[in-house]
Amino acid sequence: FLDAHKVGEVLSGRVTRIENYGAFVELLPGLEGLVHISEVSWSRLQHPSEALEVGQQVSAKILKIEEDALGRLKISLSRKQAEEDPWEQIGKELTVGSVHSAKIRSKERFGFLMEIKPGVVGLLPKSAFREVADEREMEKKNPGETLKVQIQNLNALEKKISLSFPRDQEDSSWQGFTNSGGSGSGKGLGTLADQFKNLSLTKKK
Repeated sequence: FLDAHKVGEVLSGRVTRIENYGAFVELLPGLEGLVHISEVSWSRLQHPSEALEVGQQVSAKILKIEEDALGRLKISLSRKQAEEDPWEQIGKELTVGSVHSAKIRSKERFGFLMEIKPGVVGLLPKSAFREVADEREMEKKNPGETLKVQIQNLNALEKKISLSFPRDQEDSSWQGFTNSGGSGSGKGLGTLADQFKNLSLTKKK
């Protein structure tokens, strides 16, 4: 293997085992390499099983080849580096003002980190929560939930994206205050006024 392959080469292999810290990939019968969890995907994962499964064929780049104290060969691999960095094509796929469905990756004190596509994360600042009808309900959202967001600023070189809620998103906060009895305008207010009038007459009696 050492004579035939060098660091930087991309090989094909089969996932044989998945642990909390990464996945083992068989490159040759009896020879495995380790893909650390940080090298599994451009997306940040809680566990390698989110992106890999046992028996899956994958491409992986050789990062390091070394021997341990017992003379055993240790091969470090990267699955994500065998693929194109999603940020390299981001300018063609995302534009300022475009609206996307994004997943909450994590909740921070300054807002939500939203995954727009695998490996591409933007910030939905806490100040944007004021744009929705129920700010408290928005703060109760959990990682994994999906929201509609709009790109406000995009810097592909620095890998930074600022997000907001869509500007053309219909504000439905008023719907809880619609009249429930008919289509006539002012009917709700008239009914309320009549109730106060009746209450006043009752007190006089």
